Amino acid sequence: MDHRNTRGKILYIGGDGEERGREWWSITFHEDGQRTLRAHCEIDDTEVIREVVYTMNKNWKPKVLGEGGLGDKSSSGKPLLLLHPQEHQNNHLHY
Repeated sequence: MDHRNTRGKILYIGGDGEERGREWWSITFHEDGQRTLRAHCEIDDTEVIREVVYTMNKNWKPKVLGEGGLGDKSSSGKPLLLLHPQEHQNNHLHY
């Protein structure tokens, strides 16, 4: 599998000139032109941690495989992971 990776780090600086967060990112360029962006972001003052994986075709157009999120919808009070594939079928994973 022929590919190349580019990586970096972005610092978020507040109005006082101090670092308030950071983001590590990478882009993988695949041999067919597809690109995958991965990022891990931490914002200290708002206590946000964010993970992103975003895949695009050779023209930088999104390749939608599905979406998901965490919810508190189960009757047992346990967290619930909701997955919505591109076909818009609802899948529920309990853990």
